[in-house]
Amino acid sequence: MCQLGEEVNEYIFSGSEFTPPSDNEYFNQDTIVETIRSNEWKLIKETFISDDSQFEILELYDIVNDKEELRDLASAGEVQSASTREILEDLRLKLDAWSDDVRVYDRGIFYDLQVRVKRLLDGT
Repeated sequence: MCQLGEEVNEYIFSGSEFTPPSDNEYFNQDTIVETIRSNEWKLIKETFISDDSQFEILELYDIVNDKEELRDLASAGEVQSASTREILEDLRLKLDAWSDDVRVYDRGIFYDLQVRVKRLLDGT
């Protein structure tokens, strides 16, 4: 049994998918947002998927010294130390491993949530 204040998990993971309605002319990309958080760091990976391409954006925050998450240490203009790059890669590998375990899509191929729901409802 855990005691009050005792750390239970070294990392916290989360993820969500968004598929916009087909008639949305302003936002027409499927999006997957996944995060990993430790006591000191938070990595956010947002993947945008359209019919012919896929790209991702990474954000890394030092949540001890930047509680408001104002300084993205993964952005292209940010000078990164070797240790920050190591932390980013380590968290990214852990996040990708978690994602591979829990997601229903193959990396790089988004399996449309609407299609899955329709198939479930249709029994196909």
